[in-house]
Amino acid sequence: MKDIIKYIIPAALGVMLLGACADHRGDYLDEFSTLAYFRNGGEQDLSLFLTGENYVYAIPVCKAGSDLKGTISVEVIPFDEAQMAAYNYVNETDYTMLPPDVFAFKVSKDGNYLGDQSRVVLDFGPDELSKSVFLELDVKAVNSLLKANPGLKYRLGLQVFSNGKISAGINTIVLGLDVNSPVVKVTKTGLDKITPFKSSDDEFTKYSNTLTLGVAENLWDIVCGIQVRDQAWLTAYNNAGGTDYELLPEAAYSFPVDKVSFKKGELVSSAFEVTVNRTKMDMATEYALPFTVKSCSKEEFEIEKDAWVLIFRLDPDRVIITEDMVKVLDSEDTYSADAGGVPAVLDGDETTYWHSPWYGHSLSDPDELYGCWFDIELAQPLRMVVFEYCTRHNNGNAVPTHIVIGYSDDGINWVKAGDYQTPEMLSAGARTWVTLPVTKMETSHRYFRFGIAESMAGDLRKADGSTALAELRIYGI
Repeated sequence: MKDIIKYIIPAALGVMLLGACADHRGDYLDEFSTLAYFRNGGEQDLSLFLTGENYVYAIPVCKAGSDLKGTISVEVIPFDEAQMAAYNYVNETDYTMLPPDVFAFKVSKDGNYLGDQSRVVLDFGPDELSKSVFLELDVKAVNSLLKANPGLKYRLGLQVFSNGKISAGINTIVLGLDVNSPVVKVTKTGLDKITPFKSSDDEFTKYSNTLTLGVAENLWDIVCGIQVRDQAWLTAYNNAGGTDYELLPEAAYSFPVDKVSFKKGELVSSAFEVTVNRTKMDMATEYALPFTVKSCSKEEFEIEKDAWVLIFRLDPDRVIITEDMVKVLDSEDTYSADAGGVPAVLDGDETTYWHSPWYGHSLSDPDELYGCWFDIELAQPLRMVVFEYCTRHNNGNAVPTHIVIGYSDDGINWVKAGDYQTPEMLSAGARTWVTLPVTKMETSHRYFRFGIAESMAGDLRKADGSTALAELRIYGI
């Protein structure tokens, strides 16, 4: 009995005979005038999508042999219970026959249903080498069936019969089905850290991503919306990930197209882009620009909420300062050789230092706001500046603890721009580099004042105590 079943549903020749219709099967089958077979016989898996419509699957049936001008009549018939049982026995599987109420045969992809659903008849004329069986699947019904019976392995079996010869090995198809919801998503998600901008970079830079429908074929006219997430979303994102990103200001980017259209029968993915303007960013700030899918006009499509998060930073340039650009209120080197004066904070050597007056001397005329100050005249104006300094290398007795930054248009009249007492300053010891926050101004200026108002050694605004620095640097855009 098993040998008879193997003759009806053979598998041994499958590997040898697989291939396209226009092959050379006739070279090896001279004794057959014509031959019928499934182009892709054997077991197949088909993924269906819940889109609200049924799905029509075209199954090619081919004619081959030594006489391609011959005619042949082919019938494609679904397995019945006995055939499925026989298939399971031969192949040691435990498949359950897909019930006939979830599928139907049609005359064409968009045509009517066949009057006789028990079989599909295909008549091949001279030189006709391929025809298709059009199988319509009720996706919603299949999905309900699979969910209601998760332990069963449903399969639809089809077999070729003919008044001519049948190709042993690929005369059956056993179709397995799974059902998913299509997902609209951006292809790149997660953090996308952009190389930090420099002042030498182009003012505008474009970045792109792709929106995809998550299906192999687009059968609809669909419009999907893309959105830039708001501050509330970014706050939640920062709290969840332990980050501290700031939302990129609207003035710093252009996102002209927030909707992407997909035309029926055309692409299932489409690119979108954003243009970023680095000149609208503050220096040394970690910015985030998060995108997600907002909507889909095809309500059956799910929307992936994962975000594409672009991360930007504008790094300042170091401005070279020379001694002739700097004035200081007072220096210890005026009274002794204990320190190196202004040249020591500009020489790149952390072991040399400037020191304010001490040991019996006090500041000659401290400023009531800035204390002991360094005035710097730059060659080019800056709108944003970052000051960085290194403390004295051999002790931390006079480490700055309160710094005030000012700007001027003439080097005489000063406007306060920044007032800093940061944890980094307060915890600094000997030979410690400290970077102050970005000091921002509405317009650009050439003159800047670095004022040490207080130190570990006292309040310099009141000529009380002293302070010291090993290096002083300025960065800006």
